[in-house]
Amino acid sequence: MDGVSSSDAVSAKLSSGDWRVEPADSHVRFHARAMFGLAAVHGRFESFDGTLHVDESGHVTGELTIEASSIRTGIGLRDWHLRRKDFFHAAEHPRLTFSLDGLEPDGEAHVVTGTLRIRDATLPVRARATVTADSSAIRILARFEVDHDAAGLGWAKPGMVPKSVQADVDLKLVPA
Repeated sequence: MDGVSSSDAVSAKLSSGDWRVEPADSHVRFHARAMFGLAAVHGRFESFDGTLHVDESGHVTGELTIEASSIRTGIGLRDWHLRRKDFFHAAEHPRLTFSLDGLEPDGEAHVVTGTLRIRDATLPVRARATVTADSSAIRILARFEVDHDAAGLGWAKPGMVPKSVQADVDLKLVPA
């Protein structure tokens, strides 16, 4: 993947076949401003897995599954609270799932479309992404907002929890 520029990536055709996420070289992170915008909250999910399928026509589908209990923000008490019923309710809803419906070139980037499922909420996602590819790997980097209330993560004290969280996904996929 080194040496593939983003402009080359847009024009490059993704190799058809099945691909899997390489967790050691991938990241699912988030960040937000909490406490009236004064505190930066950065976090990640440590356990996730995913697949990607590119058909002969170049249409891309896939799925990313994230273990809710693997959330880490660097503060144990906050992580414990995020796993509880107020937020992810990991005991009842152990996984967040993103279903990829499409990955289409758009100028110098790509557009990712799909559905994010958190708890019982299903959220449409449309995000710009950078995609690089060669015959041995595909890298997809995307950033998008997740509306806290729409995701069913309704616990909030005014000013303490932001309306949305920025999700940053950096996935390296290798042939399955």
